[in-house]
Parts: sequence; C-alpha cells; structure tokens
Amino acid sequence: MVHFAAAAVVPLISFADVRLSNGVRLHYAQQGPETAPVILLLHGYRIEDMADDVLLFMDALKIPSATVVGHSRGSFVAQALADKAPARVTGMVLMGSAPLFANANIRELAAAVDDLHGPVVRDFVREFQYSTVFAPVTEPFMLNAIANSERMPARIWKEVARGFLDYRPAKTRPRVRTLVIGGRKDTVFSVEEHVELARQFDARLELFDGIGHALHWEDPNAFTQGVRRFLK
Repeated sequence: MVHFAAAAVVPLISFADVRLSNGVRLHYAQQGPETAPVILLLHGYRIEDMADDVLLFMDALKIPSATVVGHSRGSFVAQALADKAPARVTGMVLMGSAPLFANANIRELAAAVDDLHGPVVRDFVREFQYSTVFAPVTEPFMLNAIANSERMPARIWKEVARGFLDYRPAKTRPRVRTLVIGGRKDTVFSVEEHVELARQFDARLELFDGIGHALHWEDPNAFTQGVRRFLK
C-alpha cells in the first residue's frame, strides 16, 4: 500500500498485518504519508478471492476508495475488484494485462505447471521468470525473484494456475478511470490484447518499445513516471 505524495526523499517502508472480517490475516507493507491518497499495489492468489479480500482489507483499514495498481495476475485482481465494487476504485493501472487471463500462453504455462510435483525445480522457475523480461534486468534482482518463486510448492503453483483459467471478467466493464501500460515485447499478453483491454475500459494506453511483460522490473522509471502522469 502506497500513499501518493510528491517528495524529494523516498519514505521508509513499514510492515504490518490486519485480520479481516472473514478471519484471513493479511500482511502488508505501507509507504508514504497517511494523509495522502491511497494506492493499493496488488498481487494475488485466486482472482475473485483476492478481490474479496482486498475489499475487506479496505474496510479493515477504513479506506473508502483507492487507486489500484496490478501487474499480470494482480491486474486481473484489480479488474475483478472494479467489477465487484467500482465505487471503491478511484483509478486503475493495469500493467502487462489483457481482457482475458486464459490466453494460449497462459494455458501452456498452466499445462506445464500441472506436470510439477513436490518442490518446484529451479530450472523451471528460472526459465519462467526470465521469459517475462526483454530488457536487461540485474542478475541479483532476478535471482531474488527466482528464490521467492521457488518457495511455493507445486500444489500452490497448481492452485494459482487454476485461478488463471477459472477467471472470467464481467460482461459489461465498469466505468473506472484506467491506465493500461506495458511493453511491446510482452511474451505473455500481446500488443493487440493490451489495445483491446484499453478499448474496453476506454483507458489511456502506454506501450513501451523494447520492454517485455515486467515494465516495473525492466524500466522502473518509465513505470513510475507513467503512473505519476496518470495520477495528475
């Protein structure tokens, strides 16, 4: 969770947890002055479940509405959140996204995940993570991302993959101010899918040359500036 405010010095990140009304305990990170507008940076598990938990999280912290920012799976959590409660979403940033999660690339990934057993093989995780980037990303950063992914056992990968395939957006898109942002070299969701998503939400579209699926990793400054332009 980020509180957006222009500042010369990057504020420290604090960590906390909150128990939701459904009994789920969520850990979260917070950065920025509490008086500034709220931006929720979304990750996700099963899409609809995560969207429900985000709403309960906002209730627990007494956040009436927020700008939501989601990348890849998180972008579909943002879409589901807007479908469920558009009045709670003041703006939405969808990065590396598409109208529908389960395209041919995702179905191929889900099939590969279905063959996993026990601890996830490092070579599989490494190939997956590096397949998402086109522009160079530092090796220490990628090794950390790979290590984090390796912590998930195969059964969790499979549950997450099923969530990819099960998700279906609302037939009528909500009227939420939206930015669709990503890279023209995205190997997960095509340029055409980004364009169609922007059309459905009547959104601003920003696509960057030489960037793959992970703009925030490959060019953090371009991502940050894109979000700042959207928030103005």
